[in-house]
Amino acid sequence: MIYFRVDGNEQIATGHIMRCLSIAQAIAEKGENCTFIISDDYPKALIQSKGFGTINLCSKWNDLELEITKLTELIREKEINKMIIDSYFVTERYLKEISKHIRSVYIDDLSLFSYPVDLLINYTSYYSKFNYESLYNLKSIKLLLGCNYVPLRKEFFQIKRNQINNEVRNILITTGGSDTYNIAGRLLDEISMEKRYKDINFHVVSGIFNQNLLKLKTLEENNKNIFLYQNIKRMSDLMMKCDIAVSAGGTTLYELCACGLPTICFAFADNQISGVEDFRDKKIMNYAGDARQNDNNVIQNMINGIELLCENAQQRETYSKKMTNLVDGGGACRIAQEVLAL
Repeated sequence: MIYFRVDGNEQIATGHIMRCLSIAQAIAEKGENCTFIISDDYPKALIQSKGFGTINLCSKWNDLELEITKLTELIREKEINKMIIDSYFVTERYLKEISKHIRSVYIDDLSLFSYPVDLLINYTSYYSKFNYESLYNLKSIKLLLGCNYVPLRKEFFQIKRNQINNEVRNILITTGGSDTYNIAGRLLDEISMEKRYKDINFHVVSGIFNQNLLKLKTLEENNKNIFLYQNIKRMSDLMMKCDIAVSAGGTTLYELCACGLPTICFAFADNQISGVEDFRDKKIMNYAGDARQNDNNVIQNMINGIELLCENAQQRETYSKKMTNLVDGGGACRIAQEVLAL
């Protein structure tokens, strides 16, 4: 049995849960069961819907040191020997104490300190800026670095886009599990007033913690070209159907890369900044900005980006090729192999 220690809720959304589920599914395909240890029941239904069990620690998701004793007791009780930990709220003490009892794996994209674990994963395109090789040079820690280890679901493995359409007919909008700034709703408000977009379908994916769901449903009811999705079973099918995407930062950007879907990206959290700016600097995606700094400006940049990509099939082709060259979708399987070999 492989255990995951991860959380998801209205504050931190579901990104950590989703990437751990991808790894868990890859591990399960290799014949090993997985269980998720969570601080509360917010993500329970999502995890169990994918066929995995949960254990509720009844702890504080944003103060992990308070759970050290309780988690250590659980490790002894369940005879846990391997655990994948995915939280921005780990501390050096937390990881050191937990790693005394298990083979530990940590998923990182911030490099806040030298992590006392057995296996460290950073699958981002910008991992090199953290100088992991020199930082862990004399330590017996296995490093899995770069986009070969992006933990995507099996549906994204070696998926191929046959062609870039001359005309844009379908646009995907996905703004994270909670969409704190109501970016999807406000963007659609602006677009629905423009006649030029009346023949384009807008496919909006809403996360389970989206507090603006009723507004999105109203937009769908009032506009024949707006379609709202929740709990979508195969995100890759929808991505492959679309010609352009608007997306928040996070693992979804790597899913879009695997699908070769030209994307306008934006950020709304600190942990997304490095990723979206790296994609901007490498000209892999069009970057609309940080919603926390000027959300109105971000909306306008999205509209400008949509207009640019609608008018320029060659630019869409260039983005698409760069994206598929970066991500092949096999990262979860590679991680599963390494975890099982620990």
